[in-house]
Amino acid sequence: MLARLLWGENANTLSEEEALLIGDSVLNRVDSPHYPKTVPEVIMQPQQYSPYNPSDPNYKRIMQFGEKHPKWPEYIGYAQKILDPKRKRSAVTHYFSSTPPKWAASMVGLAKKGAHWFGTEDPASRRRPLKAAVADAFMREDR
Repeated sequence: MLARLLWGENANTLSEEEALLIGDSVLNRVDSPHYPKTVPEVIMQPQQYSPYNPSDPNYKRIMQFGEKHPKWPEYIGYAQKILDPKRKRSAVTHYFSSTPPKWAASMVGLAKKGAHWFGTEDPASRRRPLKAAVADAFMREDR
């Protein structure tokens, strides 16, 4: 599932660093009390990881991605690195690759890597309204 998720996120331009950060977001959610407790449940949660949303244009493509594809070993390798319990994880819980979604206002520590912005959820955001200005500040080019 992780390999397919990564394939659905800019498959031909995804760097290893981006792949590991995307994987960290999944594992950090598994460890959070606010999300399901397994990798498949986190990935399949509706409206979370867009390549797994049946209405997403990449859904069919990721479902067809498998052992016969020439890039499969590379993406399985990324997944194995992500799942290695000895690897030190980042704190990433969320990411996006285009215009910041509304929830980006609740993020802290956002940084751009390749085509994606990565960050972690501000725990205080669960107790206060989102502020669009915060997301705008994260999108500055100097971050």
